[in-house]
Amino acid sequence: TGIEIAIAYIGVTVLPVTDIPELNSTSSIVQENKNVSSFDELLVVPIGSLLGMTLPDDDGSQSLSMTLTGFPSSAQDLSFALQLLGVNTSIDLATGTVTLTGTNATDVLQVLASLEITLANDDDKNFIISINGTTADSNGIDGTVPVPFTLEHAVIVQAVADTPSIDVGDEIKGSVLQDSDFVLYNVTIDLQDKD
Repeated sequence: TGIEIAIAYIGVTVLPVTDIPELNSTSSIVQENKNVSSFDELLVVPIGSLLGMTLPDDDGSQSLSMTLTGFPSSAQDLSFALQLLGVNTSIDLATGTVTLTGTNATDVLQVLASLEITLANDDDKNFIISINGTTADSNGIDGTVPVPFTLEHAVIVQAVADTPSIDVGDEIKGSVLQDSDFVLYNVTIDLQDKD
């Protein structure tokens, strides 16, 4: 008996399917002035890492563009700690708007993860970040049509009561006569947080 072996090759086309970015959480909680009540500690929120945006397709074949809005216009700073070649970013602090775009979604997400916002002193207002963007997969013959997505992340800023300051004036007060009706001494109480 004889065995004949024939080898044939067939082409298989794998059509790309565009994955949509996801957030690890829809909200996060921070504390005003880092929970310090004796003085105004700057609150730098690592908002990029709190968003925790991920993409199931991490082979670098997807492009990613997005605009984030809703950051407080009273913020003192809004910046990226990381810049990567091929990822374009822009920040408009006055309108609380951030944009990112790049042909490699993995790189875009790395830059996004480094986004930080410095809230104004004593700012305890909650805010919601709206994320609108598009993503497309470049694998395959023609790639895919860009797919739009919308996500939201609420930031809850817990208020922290400041320690009041009390000024009683001179340590030693003037003497008064026994059985006086009452004595007036100036006492000034002040709060750092006056919003």
